[in-house]
Amino acid sequence: MKNPLLLLPLLATVAATGCFRVEEEYVAVVPDTVGTNAAATATDSGVSLDVAKTLASLPVVPGLSFHLVAEDSESRAKALVSATDGNAPDGFLATEDDYGFARDLSKSIDSARLRAFGNPPAGQICLIERLPGNLYGPVFVETEPAFRQVAAMRSCKAETDPLNERNIVSATFGKRDAQAFAAVTSANAMKPGTDGRRLAIVLGDAVLCAPLIREPIRDGRFIISGSFSRDEVEILAKLIGSSDPAAAAKPAPFVWDLFQTPAEVSTPAPHADSEEDAE
Repeated sequence: MKNPLLLLPLLATVAATGCFRVEEEYVAVVPDTVGTNAAATATDSGVSLDVAKTLASLPVVPGLSFHLVAEDSESRAKALVSATDGNAPDGFLATEDDYGFARDLSKSIDSARLRAFGNPPAGQICLIERLPGNLYGPVFVETEPAFRQVAAMRSCKAETDPLNERNIVSATFGKRDAQAFAAVTSANAMKPGTDGRRLAIVLGDAVLCAPLIREPIRDGRFIISGSFSRDEVEILAKLIGSSDPAAAAKPAPFVWDLFQTPAEVSTPAPHADSEEDAE
């Protein structure tokens, strides 16, 4: 689906496509006045009035969970999206580009059926990651999270990476979660003769990204990066930064639906039924 990305410690050197990187803080955070002064927020932070309204009305989510990715997840996902039977999880549509599924906003996502999609083996579930081009791909992860956020974030900001001008979310855990995060990244980081593990950062059923754990991260600081617009990282930062782990009993919204309306989703072309059609 995508090349593995990197999860790195503070001030480490990273590849240009790295999904997480811990670094010095810079750029402004979403103003605290976003819920009370939409017009000022749109002007001061550079987001549109529509996004300012979205920021003011975001639901409370239960916080992030972190799942180790199955080693064969990429190959299994590729086989599923390129299959000619047009099969896709509930709430998604098969496409003919053999790269990912399209979201069907006319249908809700059944979490239980999504997690069973692709017949994952015992101890694994299927989740969904957004890909470039507003497509979605399955990611197979361990059922039990390696670590679940238990306290509010110390900080969470929408920023711009000065190295590659990507829109990113920079987050910092509190002390307790930072210690748990350090234990997970230490146990699964790359070692001589090993490839290391990928760690999916999950909100509800959505994989925000799934980088390779290159080295332990001991200070609790990490970055979420992907093909995000500025408006999207503003929404993600507000959503994650104001999450409440005590709300874990409530279902989290499928985060990418917050960025779309049904009118923006077009039905993709069906899978080709023959080699001649595929050409």
